[in-house]
Amino acid sequence: TRATGTISGWVKDNTNNPVVGLYVYAYADIGGYHYNQNVQTDADGNYSLAAINGTWHVGLSCYGEGSLTERGYECVSEQTVPVPPTNAVANFTVHPPGPLDITTTSLPDGTVGVFYSSPVSASGGQQPYSWSLAPGSDPLPPDLNLSSDGNISGMPATNGTFNFTVRVTDALSTNVDKALSISIAPRLQITTLSLPDGTNGVFYSLQLQATNGPPPYNWYLPGGSGGLPPGMNLSTNGLLSGTPGATGVFDFQVAVYVNNP
Repeated sequence: TRATGTISGWVKDNTNNPVVGLYVYAYADIGGYHYNQNVQTDADGNYSLAAINGTWHVGLSCYGEGSLTERGYECVSEQTVPVPPTNAVANFTVHPPGPLDITTTSLPDGTVGVFYSSPVSASGGQQPYSWSLAPGSDPLPPDLNLSSDGNISGMPATNGTFNFTVRVTDALSTNVDKALSISIAPRLQITTLSLPDGTNGVFYSLQLQATNGPPPYNWYLPGGSGGLPPGMNLSTNGLLSGTPGATGVFDFQVAVYVNNP
C-alpha cells in the first residue's frame, strides 16, 4: 500500500543529547490488515517512517540489541499517532533508570476460600524484574504463591494476618527487599443451623444469623431452592416470617452475601 504520509520525530535523553541507533517501531491495524515498521534513529537521534491513513502506535524497542535497556535507559510508553495529519510527529525523551525500589506499599485483604490475586510492583533498576520471597522471610498465607513476574495469587485456606518480605531482582542482579502483609478474613458463614417448628395459621417469625462478614447481610433464596411454606417470606435482612397456610415439612435453602452476590 502506497504511503500517504510520514511519522517522524526525535529521541533524546534527559540532558537533550540524541540517542543514536535506537530501534523505533510503528504498527497499525487498518482495513483488516496489520502494518508494521521498524527503523533506527540517525546520528542526530531523528527517525522517519512511512505511513498510511489510520491510527498508529509508535514506540521504542525496550529489550535486546539496539534497545533502551541496552543503552542504560528506562522503557517508555508507546504513543498513539493519527495519520492524517500527513506528517505526524512523535518525539521521545528517555531517562536513565533510578534506584531499584519496590513501589507496592500495601496489599488488599483476602477471604478464606475466595480466590486472591494482587500484583507487586517496582521501579528503577534495569528491567526485566524477577520476584521472590526474601531469604529468611516468613511464608505467605497458606495456599498463596508469589510468581516470578510479581503476582501473589491463590485460594487462601487460613484466616489471620501474615507478615512476609518480598524481594525484587533486576537484570543487573541488584535486589531490594520490602516487608508486606496480607490480612485474610474468615469466610462468611450462616450460623443458623436449624429452624423451630411452626403451626398452621399461627404467626411465625425468626431472624436468621450469619457471621464473618461486614454487615449489612443480604439474604435470599438461591436458584434451585425449595419453596417456603405458603404464607411465609424471607426478607433481605434475614427475617423469616409470616402465617403458615399449610401443614407439612418444607425443605428449602437460604443464602447470604455481603458486597457482591
